[in-house]
Amino acid sequence: QPLRTGPAAGSFNFKQSPFGTNIAGYETITSYTWEDHNDTTVKVLLPLDGVGKLPPSAVRSQFGERCFEVLIDGYGGKNLRFATHKTHGEMKPDECKHMIRANRVTLVIRKAKEKDIWFDLFKKRAIGDDDDP
Repeated sequence: QPLRTGPAAGSFNFKQSPFGTNIAGYETITSYTWEDHNDTTVKVLLPLDGVGKLPPSAVRSQFGERCFEVLIDGYGGKNLRFATHKTHGEMKPDECKHMIRANRVTLVIRKAKEKDIWFDLFKKRAIGDDDDP
């Protein structure tokens, strides 16, 4: 069982990464905002003071059809991770990306279906829904 470090014990950080990342060395990012930006895009903002000072190679992202993971190495002496194993809607992984700004990392998620409305970033079970979160 991985060593549980950081303030977010029991959150996404301790589920197996859909991309095979050894998550034991990462703390979960718990502060974020997101928006259903327009008909084709969802944006996720991870506020991290001074993250733009890291080398670009320190921030990595991976995207699947319903999952994503962002890894940030060496931020304030820590390795950070923000991920979900099931997003609200389907994505076009090849058209998703991350952008590094001075004080935040922005994920630009491309929706698989235009005009699909995301009510949440993470999949939640709805009445009559047989798709597990």
